Amino acid sequence: VLGATDYWMRFEWQHRGSPHVHGLAWLPGAPDVDKVLASPDDPAARQELVQYVNKVVCTVNPAVLPDGSNVDSAPAPKTDPHVCNKAYAEVEDIQQDLVDLIA
Repeated sequence: VLGATDYWMRFEWQHRGSPHVHGLAWLPGAPDVDKVLASPDDPAARQELVQYVNKVVCTVNPAVLPDGSNVDSAPAPKTDPHVCNKAYAEVEDIQQDLVDLIA
């Protein structure tokens, strides 16, 4: 994926067993992060990094239809508190819990 030359991943499970992964990938053609860190006041270096990240990283609100036609009316993802923080013992309705996880 993305032509990674190397990668590192760590799998974890939330309170109720919801899996997620933390990871790093070394990608060919990626900007030199050391250059950005060495010159924090260089807007060109920072902009190069921002443009690259915007090209390869994305997030998805699963409530938005694939064609984007409901983007203005789709509910925002729940974040406070995020439903992944609910302990399994607190889940009363498993079907509603699954809906909450993907909303």
